[in-house]
Amino acid sequence: MRKLLILTCIPFLLYSHPTRLGVRGFNNLISPLNNEAGYMNIITDGYGSMGGEEDLDFWGTADLGLGMGFAFTDWLSMNLFSRYMVDALDSIGISNYLSHGMGDLNIGFKFTPSLLLKEEEGGFDVGLYSYISIPIGTEPKKSFPDTNFYFSIGQGGMYRYFTTGNIDYGGKLLLSYTTRTHIPIEIIGNIGYFTHSKKRGGDKLSYGLGMGFLYKNFTPYIEISGWERDRLSPRVLYLTPGVKIGDKNKTSVNLSLNFRVYGDIDQKTVMDSVAYLSTGERTTPSWSFNISYIRGFSIVVPTLQPPSPVISGIVLDKKSRAPLSAVLSLPDTVIETDITGKYLIEVESGSFIMRAEKEGYIPVDRSITVKPGQDISITFELERVHILGAEIAGRVKDRVTDLPIAVEVSFPDTEIEPFITDETGTFKVDVSPGTYIIKITADGYIPYATPISVEDGETLLKDFYLLKEDETITIRGIHFATGSAEIEPAYYPILDDGLKLLQEYPDIKIEIRGHTDNVGSADKNLDLSQARAESVMNYLIGMGIDPRRLTAAGYGEAIPVADNETERGRALNRRIEFRIIGE
Repeated sequence: MRKLLILTCIPFLLYSHPTRLGVRGFNNLISPLNNEAGYMNIITDGYGSMGGEEDLDFWGTADLGLGMGFAFTDWLSMNLFSRYMVDALDSIGISNYLSHGMGDLNIGFKFTPSLLLKEEEGGFDVGLYSYISIPIGTEPKKSFPDTNFYFSIGQGGMYRYFTTGNIDYGGKLLLSYTTRTHIPIEIIGNIGYFTHSKKRGGDKLSYGLGMGFLYKNFTPYIEISGWERDRLSPRVLYLTPGVKIGDKNKTSVNLSLNFRVYGDIDQKTVMDSVAYLSTGERTTPSWSFNISYIRGFSIVVPTLQPPSPVISGIVLDKKSRAPLSAVLSLPDTVIETDITGKYLIEVESGSFIMRAEKEGYIPVDRSITVKPGQDISITFELERVHILGAEIAGRVKDRVTDLPIAVEVSFPDTEIEPFITDETGTFKVDVSPGTYIIKITADGYIPYATPISVEDGETLLKDFYLLKEDETITIRGIHFATGSAEIEPAYYPILDDGLKLLQEYPDIKIEIRGHTDNVGSADKNLDLSQARAESVMNYLIGMGIDPRRLTAAGYGEAIPVADNETERGRALNRRIEFRIIGE
């Protein structure tokens, strides 16, 4: 018999609306939001609960509802709702009972004033929901005269009143907050008060809070809701998890479970001669569930208009003719072409500017005029932006030994980060065209700085040489007439190497040293070496070198570098040296 009761209840649980009234919301909570103006919902609604104990009464309730919702505007809507109700009892040792009949008609109106003050979706919304209950339901019968399928059949209810017999009314304050995130989250709060003319515990205060994640065609939610009556002390709270599946504006299904999490009901549900129970486990079941179905459509007939103009075409690289994935901008519209560079856009008729742009290319604007129903094709050819660039590459060596050295290279007063070469002394850096000061430093060497210029697309290759601190540079190959300190013009190119050194290092000071072999007296050689050093100094001064940077000193035959017993040794000893003495 219990299996028969379960099978009897299942059809009533196949359909229901999230709020069981045909208004937007979750399951028990109503959202202040409405559908668009002219939108209508047709609702089939089902509800069921059951319970009992082993070897005792097994009971169940089921409702099958039908309703309609209609939005006059996006801030005002109404709904109608009624249901067919069933109470059933599979009793141990006595007859089995089933009572059925129509419930009252509910008419509701929802007003959302916050929408009159907003221009965008999301954020806070406030609404008011009021309703009136028209007593069209089945009055209770005091007997169960008919028997079918082992049930005594009656009308008007056993655990519930199917009608109050009077006009009842009430209202709710509706609050919600919807985030403006990629996946919106809606939080709903309700508080309401309803009259109840039937002596069933008095008027009802209801409240609830819920949250849902508004994925496209999928909305999981959870809510907690409760109520209390002014003449019934227990407060009842239900926790309701659920999910809505489908397009909320077309066809959707809602699945939910209601669990009583607070409110102990101590009174027993005992059959009497009338079989009406106003309190007890069966009027506030420990659990119930809903499966909802709603079909929506707009009854507003759209005004026939000519088709929108269509602009199509392709975006190409101007030089290679290769297709480009680019961004197209029109008034109030921005789209991106596919990887083939093709696009198709519906636009409003009129005149406007259309732009195609892509990173690394020069944007192109086109002035366009389209008429209603006109289709046009436009090809955009984008020219790549020429990025100015150059390259400086070099190698750093010891000026005397000609061996590579590791150094630090920097470009003062620029955003180019300094860097250190490896032991080969080679480097390469990308720069913009222009003139730079390149500075090269290394431990134990005199810093070197010089201006360099590079043009667009140029790779400048240059070797750089560093001088050690306290370095001595020997200049050979200058021949003086016997006993003379006069420099013959043929030897000027040899001295120009020293001149170049002083020009490359404008801050160094040098001592010009003159040396001789041991032919002749020591005093005469000393005077001769001094005169020859001064001759070199005067030549350099004449070439524009600041005299304050130069000192001349003669050392005669005192510091030989080779054996004076041979002609070759004496030739090596006759020399001019540049000794770096500071900066």
